[in-house]
Amino acid sequence: MDFVKKVGIRKMVLFAIVILFALTIFLIVYNKRDYANVYYRTYTKEKGWTKWCINGQTCGNRENTISAIEVKIKSNVKGDVIYKSYYNYEWEEKDRTNGQQSGNKKDEINSIRMKLSDKLKDKYNIKYRIRCTDKQWSVWEDFYGEIFYSEGKNYDLPIKKVQIKLEKK
Repeated sequence: MDFVKKVGIRKMVLFAIVILFALTIFLIVYNKRDYANVYYRTYTKEKGWTKWCINGQTCGNRENTISAIEVKIKSNVKGDVIYKSYYNYEWEEKDRTNGQQSGNKKDEINSIRMKLSDKLKDKYNIKYRIRCTDKQWSVWEDFYGEIFYSEGKNYDLPIKKVQIKLEKK
């Protein structure tokens, strides 16, 4: 109570109003800025689910093959990530979106497809690449096409590592 007497109620109320006003301005400016991050994790029979990776980090390891993947976008821009996996010599029937499991946890994944929807696709490109052997990564792709890693003519190598990132257009 001594503090209130020293400072005065009017000054405290004025200070609270100034703080609330500054916070409101900050939130308005911050929410107008576009942001988007991609999170992903992979599943192997030997190790289970990895921790979530973000924006280009390597997910997976060189010993185990990936049999499921989950991808999600956290953003203030409207849109989703749409993806599917290739295993057992065919693409999954259904597209997956924002955090749904692609792959059946039993069969090795040989390729993935990804794209963005709505306003997210107008403002960002999703790029991804895979690694099937210790020798090299596939090229970065940014379209909803097939990405197979090929060593010679073998297009059925299982994926061991994946990297995914968003790039502003």
